[in-house]
Amino acid sequence: MAKLALSRLHYGIGPDDFFMFGLPYEDARAFGGYRRFYDGPSQMLKLLNIEAEIRDDFRDKILATRKLLEGGVPVVPILGVVASGDVDCGPFRALTSAAETESFLQSADCPQAVFIKPSRAHGGSGAMAARRAGDRWQLGTDTVSPTAFAEQLWRHHADELIIQPHMKTHKALDEIGGEFGLATIRIMTANTRDGPEIFCCVQKLFGKSGLTDNFLAGRTGNWLSSVDINTGGYGPLFGKADGYAHVFSELPTYPATGAKLATQRLPHLAELRAAVCAAAALYPQSPILGFDVATTTEGVFVLEVNLHASTDLLQAVTRGGIVPMLAPILPRLDAPRDMIRKAQTLLRA
Repeated sequence: MAKLALSRLHYGIGPDDFFMFGLPYEDARAFGGYRRFYDGPSQMLKLLNIEAEIRDDFRDKILATRKLLEGGVPVVPILGVVASGDVDCGPFRALTSAAETESFLQSADCPQAVFIKPSRAHGGSGAMAARRAGDRWQLGTDTVSPTAFAEQLWRHHADELIIQPHMKTHKALDEIGGEFGLATIRIMTANTRDGPEIFCCVQKLFGKSGLTDNFLAGRTGNWLSSVDINTGGYGPLFGKADGYAHVFSELPTYPATGAKLATQRLPHLAELRAAVCAAAALYPQSPILGFDVATTTEGVFVLEVNLHASTDLLQAVTRGGIVPMLAPILPRLDAPRDMIRKAQTLLRA
């Protein structure tokens, strides 16, 4: 209790982050290296991404995918966009009515399984998956006609729904939940004066079958693991074990299979590094970015670009504070010196 009181009074770290960061087991002298995201790190990242804040690339998945695609970065293709006719869908097929949407769903251009999400949503909000079932579509436990499916999608056309193939996680991850859904990797990059660098890599893993791999402070039952971007080696599994509401666990094995994390390796490392660094290079005015990437049965794909660093995930899974993590990186950023000095001040605040 004394450590919790210290972290709250002196560093503003409340009970949820206190336990997630593993501070009960840390020397109190290390507390100063940790930060709540909405304190210094949030302000620092807003400062460093000031130009990106006025651009729409990061909030609009259509624009972001188009930019990555035009830059030669591997992305999951957008097969169609359910939206009104005045929406700029770029090179992607516009589905501007329920009839056009139904026609696409019945065409050979539409794959057996699709993943659909609003262009501007985050955290998996509004996402759905569907699979062909003969001449109908399976939506969860319901089976509907193409007409009913198209009408359902069109009712939400104001959300600018993007339709993509539903990808599968690479078979190498089957023993650690890969079969439960598309497990993504959050990779943090820094655009330094020597070019883009990767400084942190966190694998999100499903705890059970689901639509998204969101962690949400362990409330979803999903897991995290740090990944060595040079070797592909995994750290311990991090999350909340069954029956624990607040206490986080570090496990050496994946609960559902007993597979040892230490023996697992993330595949396609060279392609992964190349794709992420190429993506970071497309945003030279954004010194620090986070990319959601997936290694699938079809290869490596960059899924999303994130302005924020999810510093809560980074600090939790690496068992290290964000201050010592970023301190050696900030001076080398390809950014104005006065901006870097302000970022350093905000991070230490």
